[in-house]
Amino acid sequence: MMKALQKEKELNELKSRFVAMTTHEFKTPLATISSSADIIEMYAERSLNADTENIIKQVKNINIEVLRMTNMMDTSLFLGKIEANKTEVSKEEIDLVSLVQYIIDRQVRHQKDKRKLYFELRGTVKKVFADAQHLEHILDNLISNAFKFSQNKPSPALILTFNENNFTVDIIDYGLGIPQNQHKKVYSSFFRGDNVRNIKGTGLGLLIVYNLVKMNGGKITFESEENQGTTFTLEFPY
Repeated sequence: MMKALQKEKELNELKSRFVAMTTHEFKTPLATISSSADIIEMYAERSLNADTENIIKQVKNINIEVLRMTNMMDTSLFLGKIEANKTEVSKEEIDLVSLVQYIIDRQVRHQKDKRKLYFELRGTVKKVFADAQHLEHILDNLISNAFKFSQNKPSPALILTFNENNFTVDIIDYGLGIPQNQHKKVYSSFFRGDNVRNIKGTGLGLLIVYNLVKMNGGKITFESEENQGTTFTLEFPY
């Protein structure tokens, strides 16, 4: 058993190094592509001929896809660090209500359909010691998903509750939901529900969220029904 555990540790470290190396190697040509696209756009704007508008449009598409691939690389690298136990938890006293409101405001600004996010605060506000960066990443991902998977549906909601011994965060949406037969796969690498294949994503976000919640001594659960919506619940000690 000890030999098997050691072998697994070695394989995880090898995977972590491989992910870090490939991420670095991908980022270098992506940066070159993005820089070249910017130069093409600059020359196109100067020429002002009949094809200028189309050229600029295609260049913007290139930059969008470069950004998407860069984000994928960053996500893979971050997950690799977590799985290799190279991510530390640094807790400090934080203003949880202000942090949640800041994340909500930032997410709402990015919504092209102008939807808002309903925010409800319950209980008496208490002191919270947490890793602000990890908590921000967790909430950013779950709120982003709530908007992404509920297009043309009512606005999602977030309920922050201060209980006696812990605080909970419920992120609620009324969108596509997760098929019942796929609930056990939600925190698997590259999981994509059968009903969301036409929506962009890496399938790594919830796995990262799950690991960060566990690292910070928390608990994550969810309830979901297809075409009815999803509620993710986070629970953390003070």
